Amino acid sequence: MRLLFISLIVVIILSATLWFVLNLDTEKSENGLTVSSVMSSESSGFKKADTIINFEFPKDHFAHYDYKTEWWYFTGNLTTKEGKRFGYQFTIFRNGIIPGKGDTTSGFETGSVYSAHLGISDISNGKFYSTERFARGIQGLAGSNPKIGKIEIEGIELVFDAKGNSDKPGMRISASAKDFSFTFKLEPEKKMVLQGEKGLSRKSNQGGNASYYYSFTRIKTDGKLTVSGQDFEIAGWSWMDREWSTSALETDQKGWDWFALQLDDYSELMYFRLRDKDGNTNFQKGSLIFSDGSYKTLKSNELKISVLNSATIGKTTYPSEWRIDIQPENLTFNITTAMKNQVHNFRISYYEGAVNVEKFDKGKPTSGKGYVELTGYAD
Repeated sequence: MRLLFISLIVVIILSATLWFVLNLDTEKSENGLTVSSVMSSESSGFKKADTIINFEFPKDHFAHYDYKTEWWYFTGNLTTKEGKRFGYQFTIFRNGIIPGKGDTTSGFETGSVYSAHLGISDISNGKFYSTERFARGIQGLAGSNPKIGKIEIEGIELVFDAKGNSDKPGMRISASAKDFSFTFKLEPEKKMVLQGEKGLSRKSNQGGNASYYYSFTRIKTDGKLTVSGQDFEIAGWSWMDREWSTSALETDQKGWDWFALQLDDYSELMYFRLRDKDGNTNFQKGSLIFSDGSYKTLKSNELKISVLNSATIGKTTYPSEWRIDIQPENLTFNITTAMKNQVHNFRISYYEGAVNVEKFDKGKPTSGKGYVELTGYAD
């Protein structure tokens, strides 16, 4: 699950404001936007994720212009032959402006604004690199094009293999920023996971506050990474989340913790919780994926999370060590961040970084790696 509702909408609306109203660049500016003002922005005319649907592929790999918000989200832990480890995040967002209006080939008017968030964790050296980018949904700038199998924003590209299996597609992602660039080949090794109730992933007990959500939880990855002018041949595992919706957090939900964990025994865990204003768990769900690709949706009463430690980065304190218990399976996951500072200092700051994990199954340990996203802590 990609629970970037607030940060996504704030970033996109800010971008739209800069493009359409102020006609400025995307550098930070004093514009008076707040989370509360953005969350009250108009969403009428857009469909909501409120019923179970039949997914259609390859169609659903691409944009859904009847919905306000969607993203294509990749994270991974990769290493060189020498054992140097990197984590990465690659996310493209689309935010709808005009319901049902697609990307355009010319002119100024468009139905969507796109953005991208990129992050590289150089874990061996303890350095974190990140960047963001914005563009209108106009051919040559950004857009979703199923005819050529591409989603892009100003040179940041996700390409689907149109000749491959549409529900288990080969993919390629590539991006370039000031301090890093990469091109990765991605081959899912497990079938798609439909998160929640057959792909309808609820985010609260209120109807309509949900997304359509599927994941590839075990993706073989290899390619080239350049960091600060140094080239690396790299390989490992990635995770893909794909969501679309027209939704927002409830008034009593401040932020979330989200985990994508890949164990060395070829199993995976997706877990998320939404927090209230006091930091307590407001809503939680998860999925346990077994080594053969079968999976189980986990209910709230089957899950328990405990924060064991924290770290202060700048002026913000983030949790840095957790324990997740899956009670019916008698499983425990101990999780720690792979390095301290993996914070995106964008218009809204949030933590997105690599983690280490150890699973205990009836006392037997299994190691692994994964990713965590933490939002709402810097508000």
